[in-house]
Amino acid sequence: MNTNKKKSMFRSTVAAVSALALLMLSMASCGSSDKGADSSEVSSKVSSKVEVSSDLPVSSEVSSVAKLPTSAAEADYTAKTLSAVENVDNIKMMGRYLKGASSLSFDSPGNGILFNAYCEGDVSLNLTLTTSCFFTVYVDGKVTQDRVKLSAEDGKTVDAELSVATGLKKGLHKFEIYRQIENWGDQINFVSIKMNGQLAERPADNKVFIEFVGDSITVGYGNLYPTDGTAEYEPNSAEYKNCMKAYAMLTAKSLGVDWNIVAQSGATCSDIVQYYPKTARNRGAQWNFERQADIVVVNLGTNDFSGFNYSATATAQIKSNIEQLLKLIREKNPNAKIVWAYGAMGSTGQKIIKQVLESLGGEKSGYYYCDLPQNQEGGHSHPSIAGHEAAAVVMADYLKKLIG
Repeated sequence: MNTNKKKSMFRSTVAAVSALALLMLSMASCGSSDKGADSSEVSSKVSSKVEVSSDLPVSSEVSSVAKLPTSAAEADYTAKTLSAVENVDNIKMMGRYLKGASSLSFDSPGNGILFNAYCEGDVSLNLTLTTSCFFTVYVDGKVTQDRVKLSAEDGKTVDAELSVATGLKKGLHKFEIYRQIENWGDQINFVSIKMNGQLAERPADNKVFIEFVGDSITVGYGNLYPTDGTAEYEPNSAEYKNCMKAYAMLTAKSLGVDWNIVAQSGATCSDIVQYYPKTARNRGAQWNFERQADIVVVNLGTNDFSGFNYSATATAQIKSNIEQLLKLIREKNPNAKIVWAYGAMGSTGQKIIKQVLESLGGEKSGYYYCDLPQNQEGGHSHPSIAGHEAAAVVMADYLKKLIG
């Protein structure tokens, strides 16, 4: 082929491509604005200069990520088992969790698994357990299972299936599953979801994130304990603990915020200093604090001041422990408002706690104090359900002022 003929073909190719681009732009500008991109959007995507670098056509890259359905009609309702790890971006894990090779950890009281799905029929979760555990299940915003138990022999890992819903009508549904009991070294892992359908868009984060740090009060120790003589177990049994009915969770739910709980029965301030940076009490992994808390509520002191002798040495040590914890929380959440909540089981340490808060700058520096109503009508003189409900009202009212 001679040189003149090659140049002629090149000019023809450029002209054809340019004409096609102009035609596309013209068609876009004539379209109705409610039926696709407007003319300015299309214009930004069409190059004003067409370059031809070879005789081969240029292909567009197609994303390999499957598109989430946006309507019931788009969804695929065939039976599926969806890996928690592979679908973690479409699942909201409330509270701290660790992403493993084949599962997501589910260790702390108040931890939640939230997801939306276009589905029908039955929905369940596959979990692995090293201890028995209780759960609360919400479907479409309503509690459908207030307290469901999965059993396991302590120390032995078992596979378990948690039935979340049955007989659902075809369409979009919302699911929330929360762990009720604290972690005494056990591991509960979320493996997969079984359903007839597809996951939909991940539930959105709420604007406010509150972290609750505490001891047995925060985990709901003994709040289900019957005081009428009908108890079948000791007050410290998991049978009589329900974090979902403790003041922290009741407060979070009433405010409509996101939450995390770092709490353990028997914990002192120095104990929580050890636990706080970790993903969970029994996992070595450090938490990333990518999402920092807007508010941190600390309910500690009951164990620190148990048998306290008020000597100069003891007072100095406990002040140091409180200050160390507050500084650690501030380090991890530089802009958080830190509220020390106290009094549910007595106010022995109130004066010392307030002194430390003031020494750090008090409210001007983001340190606050909230008195909780005392109630010792539950197991081992802990708050009962009624006591937690009363404390939640006080706590929520106090936090509303800080949230603004």
